[in-house]
Amino acid sequence: MILHIIKRYRETQRPDLLDQILATLREPCSIKDLCEIFALFSEQDIYQEQLFFALFLHLRQFSLHYPPPQLAELCGLDTPFASQIFSSPPSILRKITFPIANEQQADLCTAYIIPLQDDGPSVLWGPVSTHTTLQKRDQDLQRIQTATQKRFFVAFDKDFTDRSFMLALAAALLLDRPDQWDPFAFSGEIDHAGHILDVGYMEAKQAVCKKHHKKLLSAQIFQHLDEIRFWLSGSPLPLPSLFLAKSLSHGQNALQTIEKTIQRRYPFFRIDTLCALFGFQRQDFLLCHEDRLPDDPEYWKRYLQNGVRLHFERLLYTAPDHSFVLHAASSIIALTVGIGSLLGAKRPIVLYHFQNNDYYPVIDLSQNNIRELKAILPETSDESRLLCIQPQADGPKHIVGIYLASHDPFGACNTMLQQYGDGWGFTFLSPPQHQGNLPLSADWLPYVREIYSFLNRLSRSSVSEMHLVLSVPIPISYALGMACGHFFHAYVYNFNPTTKEYTRVLALHEHPSPF
Repeated sequence: MILHIIKRYRETQRPDLLDQILATLREPCSIKDLCEIFALFSEQDIYQEQLFFALFLHLRQFSLHYPPPQLAELCGLDTPFASQIFSSPPSILRKITFPIANEQQADLCTAYIIPLQDDGPSVLWGPVSTHTTLQKRDQDLQRIQTATQKRFFVAFDKDFTDRSFMLALAAALLLDRPDQWDPFAFSGEIDHAGHILDVGYMEAKQAVCKKHHKKLLSAQIFQHLDEIRFWLSGSPLPLPSLFLAKSLSHGQNALQTIEKTIQRRYPFFRIDTLCALFGFQRQDFLLCHEDRLPDDPEYWKRYLQNGVRLHFERLLYTAPDHSFVLHAASSIIALTVGIGSLLGAKRPIVLYHFQNNDYYPVIDLSQNNIRELKAILPETSDESRLLCIQPQADGPKHIVGIYLASHDPFGACNTMLQQYGDGWGFTFLSPPQHQGNLPLSADWLPYVREIYSFLNRLSRSSVSEMHLVLSVPIPISYALGMACGHFFHAYVYNFNPTTKEYTRVLALHEHPSPF
């Protein structure tokens, strides 16, 4: 029956007869029928890309129904190679899309790629476009192979003529999982060194990608294949988070500064690329409060639950399928304790200290070590020598003064103790060295662990309330809030530089982390 249909199609090229041939390929057929279908492709005047691609899928699905030597001979391949192409598991096959366009129309094309392990050139499945010579397309494939150091077999589901497919193939070869490239379409030529080059008809390609809910990646976003590896390999990506007591314009300048700092570790990091790939806006990385926060606990509570919480929701839920590491900096010590408490010790983070108009990473919790924040140190540990713990008075309501920065809060704590009267205790923590000048090259996490360990022991004693009066670098207050969370009955005091007084502004136990 199929032979009769093929004969009539040769004579008439009627679309309904082509549909019948395609329907035949949905089931196994005889070697004789396959030979007739293959013979059809030698007749370029009636060549049909749709039919040829359907044959590729047919052989992938039903290869076990055909003797390997005959199948290999039919395809013009040696038997081991034919087996590798048509009998390899479905998980081996990589599919990736790219737009094709000309003056009249635009569409999405899919490349079906099988990585090859042995030596030799990369291989294109079957006839190429009548407008493109086989030699030219083979040269394109070998350029991709040189740039990626990967050998491959590829088949396309549509006919096209230009070289914009090259970036898509390179991306599929360099990345390991379909979820890394599924949201995107790729368009760009590449050279032997892996540089990504501009191609034409970008407006039409953008439109067709938008129609199919794909984000188009091209030389407008990436300049080299190494950037593809950085952004889409699945490794955690930096995600800036800045809280500043400044205007939004100052915040944008700070964002540029921390971007340059992150680039020292990740040279391909760009905030604009982060936005283009994952749907962020630059303002998502900033929370600015230009005026001084009033000494009103209800205002601080609303600010944490509205402004701060919404900031983190935008960062953490805009692209929930991707893995990120927060790169955070802040200002206002008391507020930062609350920020850390609201965030909790759950997500990887790098904390930065601002000094000399630059940001310095001083606490790195990006390597699955976030729980180190809450590790309780033995009271006799050598690490406890970082701080001198000076008990001043005992009481179930306990003032804890912590002095690591330039401003000495001892006098304010002692005044509070005298004002509050009986039933109040007071302990003062300060370092024997590096007072107000912790080394920027050092890891500041041990200071946080020691402070948290002391607070943990205090909470397990007869102390019912802790009142935290802090003069510490911002990264330490941030990490301390993350470690404490809402699990301590603790109040935080804010320093007013005008009155030189500390005012209670936050209750940590009122802010459980929703993240």
